[in-house]
Amino acid sequence: MAKNRTKKRKKAGRVILVSLILLLSVTVLAGFLILEPNVRIYAFAELDKNRLTDVNKVLTLADDEGNTISDPIYDNNKIYTHLRDLPRHVPDAFVAIEDKRFYAHKGIDYLRVLSAAKNNLFSGSIQEGASTISQQLIKNTHLKNEKTFRRKLQEMRVARALEREYAKDDILEMYLNIVYFGSNAYGIGTAAKYMFDKSAKELSVAESALLAAVINNPARYSPYEAPDRAKGRRDLVLKRMLDQNLIDEAAYKSAVDQPLKLAAAPKPANQYINQALCEAARILSKRRYQLFDGNYRIETYYDRGLQGFLDGLAAETELNGDFQMIIADNRSGAFLADSGNSHRDLSELRRQPGSAIKPFVSYAPALEKKLVYPVTPILDEKTDFDGYAPGNFNGKYYGWTDVRTSLVHSLNVPAVKLTEMTGVEQSKQIARRFGLSFDKTDTGLPIALGGMTYGVTLPELCDAYRVLPSGGRYSVGGFVKAIYDRAGNCLYKREAAKVRAIDPGNAYLLTDMLQECARIGTARRLKGVGGNVAAKTGTAGSEAGNTDAYCIAYTPGYTVAVWAGSREALLPGEIAGGTLPAKTAEKILRHLNDTAAFEPPETVTRLDIDLNAYLKDRKILLANDSAPPKDRKPALFSDYNLPRQYAKPHTFIDNSTELDNFEQFKIVDSL
Repeated sequence: MAKNRTKKRKKAGRVILVSLILLLSVTVLAGFLILEPNVRIYAFAELDKNRLTDVNKVLTLADDEGNTISDPIYDNNKIYTHLRDLPRHVPDAFVAIEDKRFYAHKGIDYLRVLSAAKNNLFSGSIQEGASTISQQLIKNTHLKNEKTFRRKLQEMRVARALEREYAKDDILEMYLNIVYFGSNAYGIGTAAKYMFDKSAKELSVAESALLAAVINNPARYSPYEAPDRAKGRRDLVLKRMLDQNLIDEAAYKSAVDQPLKLAAAPKPANQYINQALCEAARILSKRRYQLFDGNYRIETYYDRGLQGFLDGLAAETELNGDFQMIIADNRSGAFLADSGNSHRDLSELRRQPGSAIKPFVSYAPALEKKLVYPVTPILDEKTDFDGYAPGNFNGKYYGWTDVRTSLVHSLNVPAVKLTEMTGVEQSKQIARRFGLSFDKTDTGLPIALGGMTYGVTLPELCDAYRVLPSGGRYSVGGFVKAIYDRAGNCLYKREAAKVRAIDPGNAYLLTDMLQECARIGTARRLKGVGGNVAAKTGTAGSEAGNTDAYCIAYTPGYTVAVWAGSREALLPGEIAGGTLPAKTAEKILRHLNDTAAFEPPETVTRLDIDLNAYLKDRKILLANDSAPPKDRKPALFSDYNLPRQYAKPHTFIDNSTELDNFEQFKIVDSL
């Protein structure tokens, strides 16, 4: 009996072993077939030599009049640097940190793949890609920027095909001329000029190592924004060069002891060019540096006069942080100018909007759902919403006020009450009509005060406010007017389709409230511009200080969005939405000099309500014919949401019960 069991176990073991061998063989065979470039796979990318030979980037950006936009850094993207002209330590630095077995493998470094697979397995996510220089070149010229196994397999296949067609030095040369160094600088020649004001052939060992360090994450390792972090990464590159015998001990010690020697701080990045390239890449479903391969002509709405004015304001602004200004045309949705003082590319930067988001997640939803009028009384007092207890600035509460006044002075508790009244999901649903997006984790009342997982971009916020002077209609703003290929064929032409976001009457009611905000509220620095300006401020941060400050202002013709922020530290203590951003918005609006007036739609009605019922009972009742003028309160209403009930015949009002005079309050926009 025991012998039979032993025989069965041995037989089962042999079956399992054979099965494992067969499974492994099938897996290896399948892997070979997938990675073999000569085996065609439907819908998989193939090597396209034209994408490689066009690495000498050529791209034309045109302004709103068809003239070419010129920028020192952008123009330098047309310089091609040959590997034979570089000192050997320049490419060696990149090989040392990016692909130490570059000259040994045939497109795929299987040792790195196994190491990365092990690390990804233990981390439970894709943390390492193990891409060789050949794979990186293919990714940047042939494929979309997506983290999927399908894209990775295609990258590996085409990298193997690349290595069969080109010599190693040719691959390295193409790579060095397309890799991104941040600040709109593509290629080793551009980066050397931008960072050190010299030719790439003049780069020292330390400078070469710094450039090789930056490409891992240009924003994180920027020597201008994070010098300590950049130096640490540079020194790692130098250590790798030493370990791989690419430099000797003396060269290593000399280079590692050198401080970061950069050219004089370059001028800020041209944010309009960054935005236009980013938008064009989205339109064409390409990575941004792939745009240079196609010899495209990108026509934009770039207004030279307005851009020059904003550039001047940026040069005058001294701020330890980032600063950005945008001007948009309300009728067309065109972004006319975008400037700031940052060396970083801000085109896809998302930040917490603070109170600047309140009109869209608190007030518009409550008006659209006919839950309130602008004049509806609302109690501003310390309130706990099931464990969430937002506070007003300086812990001050103002008792009974109304919806209009709470927006004008950006009171927090009323905003949260309105969002709770509407419901978080309903509030988000209406806010999405303004072009705002939310993460699936944005499910709580903090969204009323701008508490979002990922935040918003400044163009998105600008688009949201454009809805209000546009009669409640939303359209996606644009930097790009049209795109043409090298043969002159039109690949894209912008059409500013507008869709209904909210009722025109409610859009005007919000504008009317925000006009008062620009006169006596948190945006009161704009009061000198004129009566046809509406504005809202926003400030985000913590008890430690502010990190973001906004002022979004608009006239019938233009919307102006201004943001100041700090990603590494806090803003100076005095900066909030109502200070530097509002002051800057005032200068821009004066320059624009839009004298048009906001015109109410026919669906907005001015009615008198009974002041006695309003002050005593907190009720919105229409004034009876017998009520004298002094006991009436005029208010604006949408025809789709009107009070219907009249007050009883008039009685004497005790004026001691009047609401507080909010014009005397000094309120800084809440966090």
